[in-house]
Amino acid sequence: MLNEYGFSVNKEKKMSLVPLNNLTAGQEGIVKQVIGGIGLIKKLLNIGIRIGSKIKVINASGGPIIISSEGTKAAIGRGAASRILIEVYIDKKENSDEA
Repeated sequence: MLNEYGFSVNKEKKMSLVPLNNLTAGQEGIVKQVIGGIGLIKKLLNIGIRIGSKIKVINASGGPIIISSEGTKAAIGRGAASRILIEVYIDKKENSDEA
C-alpha cells in the first residue's frame, strides 16, 4: 500500500516511509534509504547520519531542516532532505477509520 507521497506503508506495524522534508517539528523516525550520490552520502556520514540512524526533526519551518541524531544537531537543505527516506510511525488517530 502507498501513502499520500507515493511511498510504501506497512499497516501491520503502523509505519510509513516518507522523505525527510515532509516531516514536521517533533516527528521522529529511522533513516531507511538515501537516494543520492556519493556527495550526499559522505555529507550524511560526516554528520553521523547513516541507514538505521534514529532522527528527530527540531525545526522544519523555512530554510534548512534542523534535526538531531544521537545527541548531535545538524542542518540539512531541503533538496537533500527530499532524498532521505525516513520510516515514521503513523498516528493511530489518522488511521482509525481504516481499521
